[in-house]
Parts: sequence; C-alpha cells; structure tokens
Amino acid sequence: MYGIKHQNQQSTSINTKTQNSKLIEKLHNSESRIHELQLQVDDMASFSNQLEVLHKKLDASIGGISIIHSSEAIVGDNIFAHVATFIDAAIKVIQDLQEKLEESLKTRNLLL
Repeated sequence: MYGIKHQNQQSTSINTKTQNSKLIEKLHNSESRIHELQLQVDDMASFSNQLEVLHKKLDASIGGISIIHSSEAIVGDNIFAHVATFIDAAIKVIQDLQEKLEESLKTRNLLL
C-alpha cells in the first residue's frame, strides 16, 4: 500500500513539475512577445511623430505657396523652388521612415 501511495505521489510530483515547466515556458514566450510588441508600439509612435512633422511642413509649405500666389509679389521660379524644397523634405522623411520600418521588420523577424 505504501509503495502505491509513494508511486502516486511521485507521479503527481512529476506531472506538477512538467506543468510548471510548460507554464514557465509560456510565461517566457509571453514576456518576449510583450517586449516585441512594445518595440513595435515605440516604432509606431516615432513614425507618428515624424508624420506629424511632415504634415506641419506640408501645411507650412502650402501656406507659403498660398501667400505667394495671393500676393503675386513673387512668381514663377520661387513657387517652384518652394514646392521643390517641400518635395525634397518629404522624400527625405519618407526614406527615413522606410529605413526605420525595414529595421523594425528585421528586428521583428529576429525575435520570431
């Protein structure tokens, strides 16, 4: 009787340890996934801030073009210079965002 009881206790102990190990593994996986998601949230916040800056630059450029157009004090080449400057700035911001997105995707793939 004692032998059977002892075997049952050992079996229960082994099952408990196995379940514990599985839960610990799931916990580590969850923590890793949370960290990965936090990095993505941080990246998205950075992208959002950069888009906001781009939007402000766009508004400023459009406002400047409107003032130039309505006052007719400056014509032709200056309007195109302002548009070209804005386009160059937009291209740089988009390229920076593209690079950060690629880095984020590389990091994400490494974590998976």
